[in-house]
Amino acid sequence: MRSLVLDYPAVSERLYRMSLEEYRHLVSAGLLSEATELIEGLVVEQMTKSPDHNYFVTGIYELLRPCIPLGTLILRENSLSAGDSELEPDIMVVAGPLSRYRSENPETALLVVEVSRGSLQFDRVKANLYARQQIPEYWIIDIEGQQIEIFGQPSAAGYQAQRISPFASPVLVFGHPLQISELL
Repeated sequence: MRSLVLDYPAVSERLYRMSLEEYRHLVSAGLLSEATELIEGLVVEQMTKSPDHNYFVTGIYELLRPCIPLGTLILRENSLSAGDSELEPDIMVVAGPLSRYRSENPETALLVVEVSRGSLQFDRVKANLYARQQIPEYWIIDIEGQQIEIFGQPSAAGYQAQRISPFASPVLVFGHPLQISELL
C-alpha cells in the first residue's frame, strides 16, 4: 500500500505556493536551481537528462525545423509561462518574431513537444497545463514505447482528442510528414 504525504488534505492545503514573480526572482538570484519548473505554484525539480533524451530532443528539433510555418520559431528548452506555472518544454514552435521574446517568455505555442525517458506520467500531467494555454497540439515522444502520444483540441478541461502513433508511422506536422523512425 502506497501513501504519499501530499495525498493528505491537512498537508497539501498547507503547502506554500509561490507566484511566477517570486519563482523568477529566486532563480535569477541563484537561490533556486534553473533545473526546476514552477507547476501550479509549486517548484518541481526536473529529471536529469540522459544522452538518449538529448539525442531525441536534438533529432526531433532538426526534423521539425524544415516543417515550421513562415513567421514562426522553433525553440529548444526555453520557458513557457502559463498562469502560475513556468514550464520548460523540450521543444516548442511559437509565433515570431524573435524580438517578441527578449523581455518575456511565450505564453502559448503552436506545438509543444516533450521527450519522455522515464517521465511519461509526469509529461501526461502537463497536458492539462498546455491545454489550458490553448496550445493546439502537444506531443509526448515516448522513447521506451517508441511511440508518440499526440494531444489535440485543447479546452479548459484538458485535451479532447488523443491518439498514439508508432515511430514507424509518419506524423503530419504543419502539413509535412515527419518520420521519427529516422532517429532509430
